[in-house]
Amino acid sequence: MTSIGSYAQNQLVLRNNLDAQERVQNYRIQVSTGYKAQGYDGIAADTRRLESLEQQHSANAAFTNNIERTELRLQTMESSVQGLQDIAVSFRTTLLSAANGENLKSLDLGKIAGDLREQAVALANTEVEGRHLFSGSATRTPPISSTATGGTAITNISGVGSDELYFHGNSDTLSVRANSGVTLDYGITAAPGENNGIEELLTALTEVMASPDDLSSVNNAIDALSGETNTPGGAIAKLADTRAQIGSSLDLMAGIRTRLEDNQVNVESGISDIEDVDVSRAMTLLAEQQTTLETSYAVTARLARTSLLNFL
Repeated sequence: MTSIGSYAQNQLVLRNNLDAQERVQNYRIQVSTGYKAQGYDGIAADTRRLESLEQQHSANAAFTNNIERTELRLQTMESSVQGLQDIAVSFRTTLLSAANGENLKSLDLGKIAGDLREQAVALANTEVEGRHLFSGSATRTPPISSTATGGTAITNISGVGSDELYFHGNSDTLSVRANSGVTLDYGITAAPGENNGIEELLTALTEVMASPDDLSSVNNAIDALSGETNTPGGAIAKLADTRAQIGSSLDLMAGIRTRLEDNQVNVESGISDIEDVDVSRAMTLLAEQQTTLETSYAVTARLARTSLLNFL
């Protein structure tokens, strides 16, 4: 007997089965990966928008990383300046006590000043990730030491001699690319003449180290720290202003970082809308297509056995 149907009909049935198989396979991939497609060809209509969003996502991530690293440096710098301010306050209290009555001879001001100066120099030489924070752009160089070669005198006091300290960095202001078209200057240096309280503190400590039993040196140091007589705005007030300056930079950085993070959420949402699949819907469609495919297989099998006798 001759089977009912034709070559063209058989090809049509076969093509329909293959199309159904492909749909089932696509839905299986979507359910397992969570993506609408494995390449740009599957989302051709949204390719340009996706590429633009991905570029923006990478840029936001890079800017956020820049800001976070700068925030770490500023936070460490702020902590160091606070430590310097604490040293200045503690040393002034000691000096005021020493300048009162007979206390000058009973206190070992030379050792006290030396120990505090050592702590102050360590704070000024603070580094993060191999970068010295108070050296300006010379970040690989510790800013302060007692080595004169290549340095600029910080505590230039007559008669101090070997107790002199020198600055080996520069006064360049650092900057960070915080966003597209936004570059921010930040940080301070320990360079002489910067008027941020570091030089004044080191000078007061050094002068007392050089002449611990000299009342005039003690009074000069008190003036350098508190600015009460000859030096308006002493080290303590200047260090407080420096901390406020660093805090202002931190607030500015935090504001930009927050806006970048908010924008990143929107960008990621846009990318998700293009790339991600609704898994629940995909599972439903997969079940429907599997049923359709199984039915199509059954029909195809029955048609293959259909003859004129069966048809009649």
